[in-house]
Amino acid sequence: MLFRSLISHGFYINYRPHVDPIIYAMPEGNDRSTWSTDPGGLDWRGKFDKLDPTDPKLGYKEKIILPGLKMLAEAIRESKAAGKSLRTPIRFDLGAELMNSMLNYPQHWIDLCQEVRNLLNTTYKDVKDQIVLGHNFCHHIEYLLRLDGHLDYFTRIMADGVPDYSLLYLDRPGVTQETRNLIGRYIAGLDEMSLSQYMPLDIFTPAGQTTTPEQVEQALYWHEDNFIKESLIRECNLKPEELPVLHIGEYGMGWRGLNAPNVWDIPAWE
Repeated sequence: MLFRSLISHGFYINYRPHVDPIIYAMPEGNDRSTWSTDPGGLDWRGKFDKLDPTDPKLGYKEKIILPGLKMLAEAIRESKAAGKSLRTPIRFDLGAELMNSMLNYPQHWIDLCQEVRNLLNTTYKDVKDQIVLGHNFCHHIEYLLRLDGHLDYFTRIMADGVPDYSLLYLDRPGVTQETRNLIGRYIAGLDEMSLSQYMPLDIFTPAGQTTTPEQVEQALYWHEDNFIKESLIRECNLKPEELPVLHIGEYGMGWRGLNAPNVWDIPAWE
């Protein structure tokens, strides 16, 4: 009903499965420790280190992805029968911010993408042109400590101001080039991708001045350029022609808006 209504009103639809740690599932979340809860949940979905998207015991594919695809296909079909059609294809994200899951199971994410793609070419071939496959990545995939300023950017998201290198992504200690290449193959298989954009947006603001919308725009383009050239092409070995369409999935302005556009900007609190 919801998706049929959105289609009938001409909305752009992005279907994104946000999987949260059990602590956020009230009321049960108050009574369970997230430290021992599979699939490795702590305080954020990006730390789900045991979330294999193809493991039937966890059921991520069986309970979230496949039912979601079926639901969207049925809504498109029913809307078409009622004389309503999509203005733009639905972006169906296969995952959202599942950093450690992606690092630990990149081949399984490739397998999941291929399975969904095969279903669009068979079971759902009548609606395949109206569903595009995407993935929402956390902004950690943008950090590369070899780049100027990135250690400072990375440190600024830490609540205590101390860098936690276990939250790095592509250049985390222990991450191999093989893993980066597989992540690149997964991304190349997508139609579109998005970033939860929490990189600092005041990098072009002179000290002591308020950040302007123009400076935010400049920062976003700067981060986008680095992400495409350094993270995707250089680190993950994507070819320029393999790059999917890129969106901003979330837009982090921080606690004090344009005065300190970042999530954890400790000096701005004082």
